[in-house]
Amino acid sequence: MDSMRAGLTLIIITLLLGGCSSMGPTTTAPGSGPAQVLLQQAQVLKQQGQLDRAIALTERAVRIEPRNAYAWYELARLQLAAGHQAKAEQFAHRSNQLAGNDPQLRKANRRLIEATR
Repeated sequence: MDSMRAGLTLIIITLLLGGCSSMGPTTTAPGSGPAQVLLQQAQVLKQQGQLDRAIALTERAVRIEPRNAYAWYELARLQLAAGHQAKAEQFAHRSNQLAGNDPQLRKANRRLIEATR
């Protein structure tokens, strides 16, 4: 009886702890929300040649969703376009840390890192 009670207790604790765990990293930008809007606005500014403003908006998106690997990648791309190789490499590495099992994003980050050297 005691072993059954201990087993049930262990199962309950495992289920409770599993429910407390955080979700995995976000590898792509969400379809809506403030961070996505900022990333879209940043792309428009980049196309207009306003890199500093695009970087500022992307930094805001990263502050809103710090686990968004895609946002970090976009920030790295903008930093590289602005000539800030060290920051671009740093942000690409951060994106890779959050990329999970997204091979396309990891490959894009590797290419970006290579371009900084």
